[in-house]
Amino acid sequence: MGDTCTHPFHFHDDAAKRMADIATQKWTDEGWDSVGRFMAFRLDNGSSDKVLYPAKKAAVRHNDEFRHCFIRLHPGGMTACEAQIMLAFHRKAYDAGFRLADPEHAHGGRDLIPRIGAEKIAAQIQGLS
Repeated sequence: MGDTCTHPFHFHDDAAKRMADIATQKWTDEGWDSVGRFMAFRLDNGSSDKVLYPAKKAAVRHNDEFRHCFIRLHPGGMTACEAQIMLAFHRKAYDAGFRLADPEHAHGGRDLIPRIGAEKIAAQIQGLS
């Protein structure tokens, strides 16, 4: 069962907690060297190979683009709220046939505008339904 929260989904599933823990641990371990680099997270359970990739394209090429989301790391890691929102968006996008990862794209595929706010991400997710 997920924790309650003020973001639009009002809970954090285990996958979001795992994703947030991994991203925050990477920030703790690597500090500023992790900022701007990419990690791959499984959409089903939030796990990761825990590798810091220099670019999204490298992350996509080393992971299954249909089962992962690819996140650029920011200072401080990631909260469970942010992870829940990112997982929810990517899951809905994939379910709707929208692909953010593309190993043939020059940059590894399209990206979300990072951290535009929970309400705006919620609106994007709603738009995919």
